[in-house]
Amino acid sequence: MSQGPASLPPRPMEGHYSSKDLPPLASGSCRTRPESAIPSTSSRAVPLAPEMAATEADTFARSAAPPRMAPLVARPTPPWPLVSPLRLDRWIYHLDRFGIRSSHLPLLDGIEFGFSYHSSIQISETRIYPNHPSAINNPDAVDQAIATELAAGRYFGPFSPTDLENLIGPFICHPLGVVAKSNGKMRLVEDLSYPRNSSNPSLNSLTDISNLSLDWGGFAEAATLVITAKPGALGATIDWKDAFRNCAVRRDELWLGCICWKGQTYVDNSLKFGGSACPFGFELVAAAFVALCHCYDLGTLIHWVDDILSRLEPTNAKPPWSYPFTLDQICQLGADLGGSFPPEKVSPYSSVSKYFGFLWFWDLKKVGIPNDRRLKVLSDVLSILELGKASLDSLRSLSGKLSHLSCVLIMGRSKLRHIWDRLAAMTAKCRVTSITWALGEGQRNELLWWRNQLSSPDITLQLCTEKEPDDSLRLFSDASESWGICIVIGDEFDCFKLSDNWRESHNGRRDIGWAEFAAVEILVNAVLASKRPSAFHNRHFSINCDNQGVIGAWVKRSSRNHDQNEVLGRILFLMLKNQCFLSFKFVDSASNPADGPSRGLDAPGARRRSFRGFPRNLAGLVHRA
Repeated sequence: MSQGPASLPPRPMEGHYSSKDLPPLASGSCRTRPESAIPSTSSRAVPLAPEMAATEADTFARSAAPPRMAPLVARPTPPWPLVSPLRLDRWIYHLDRFGIRSSHLPLLDGIEFGFSYHSSIQISETRIYPNHPSAINNPDAVDQAIATELAAGRYFGPFSPTDLENLIGPFICHPLGVVAKSNGKMRLVEDLSYPRNSSNPSLNSLTDISNLSLDWGGFAEAATLVITAKPGALGATIDWKDAFRNCAVRRDELWLGCICWKGQTYVDNSLKFGGSACPFGFELVAAAFVALCHCYDLGTLIHWVDDILSRLEPTNAKPPWSYPFTLDQICQLGADLGGSFPPEKVSPYSSVSKYFGFLWFWDLKKVGIPNDRRLKVLSDVLSILELGKASLDSLRSLSGKLSHLSCVLIMGRSKLRHIWDRLAAMTAKCRVTSITWALGEGQRNELLWWRNQLSSPDITLQLCTEKEPDDSLRLFSDASESWGICIVIGDEFDCFKLSDNWRESHNGRRDIGWAEFAAVEILVNAVLASKRPSAFHNRHFSINCDNQGVIGAWVKRSSRNHDQNEVLGRILFLMLKNQCFLSFKFVDSASNPADGPSRGLDAPGARRRSFRGFPRNLAGLVHRA
């Protein structure tokens, strides 16, 4: 039976949430497996100690870590305890309360014995790599970061390299770097992908994540949360403080995560940003926390790494709204599990929430680009346009930012194809990623489009509130290279012949994929011209198509073919202009009534009609038959 949030003790929302604020645990230390006195609703007994035999149904998932290769050298047992704020006994208590412990055994194993890097790297002698210039040029930032980690118990040291090797055997010190965070502060990073292109493989290069999974809630999941929200719904965001740093590393893998600074070495106790497998470790924490919130009826939550979006819906149908729980109760549960949520990491329930880098408008069912983000990316675009050239590093960084913003600027992905082509060429030829390449006409035109779009101060996208597309219009399209195009609306059809020169293009040669997209463009224009534009406001209709290439490109909002990209961009513009939405449904050719007429054959049982709204861009390439 679901147990409501009232069973969690209320707590005022002031100050910094941490496990220190809660009453002491009856069972004592959270470093070891809990005593059998811990309350449990499970019919199975809680194991008392790691060395005790466990039943098949109640064992911790030690197989969550990769199989261990025989070490090249014998290693002494590290002398340091496992340090983590995560409270094993409280996790077991809450998971057992709802009978879901068995779904989260790898998490419990990680809390008790440490999380794995999932790397097969082995060494026979110590490797200390040089630190990056960003660290060397910012010594105060590095000193402060190391002092913070030592104070938190997440670093052990300092040691001379010889003393540390005597303690743990040969070890790896990865290069340190410093990067600026969005708030202006500096973050210390360890480059676990170093060295690159070397006979000595890096930790990340030998990391196997093929059997690991993530269940992150990104743009689509957040949009669904907003679209399906009841009137009066609010959203809040919670950032789990020091996310990866809450996850202690397995003691037999500590040698993998050392650093060297000013001739002294330190052992890093915790998972770190930059490790290929590290997000999967914290995923176990976040997924279990979200699951427990759902069990306690604390709303609907999704998470992206350490950022959590919580939806709060009212219990009544009209204002003034009444709500069943508070954000305080979610933070209280997290604190009981060992999480920490300082005020700057928590944004209270509001009609506008910032998540996944976007603003979500719960009442308006819209999503927008934050102004500070827009201005930052616009500055990057203007900088490259002014220089007229870009390095692989700068263009790759900008491409990632623009791809992200194209979630809202949905025509954006079709305006990145030339940039992506240039990136592929630079990646193949550049050995030094800082060398600049001059912009071509295609890249410049795409950046000019982005400049114009990002110059608008209010960039939002109306979300589609019709979950399932309307197929009542019975829309079909098809094209053939041998003849032309056919569109079908209900029981009426129209045919168009491809011109003799339709393949000739300034981008090369058009192919059947372009003709299939042209058929869709003709069909969409015909539908929109059949009624007043307001009749399609917030409508979500479906087109039946037998071409998987068209469907795949529509889902990605981009095609590798430049001519197809141009048509796709025009269709997206029509959707935005008329505030309607389009999905595709695959049908085989035998079930597509447009198939025969597209090859010049008759259409039995259908009436011929000349639909209005033929797109001018296709004039000279396609004409009505």
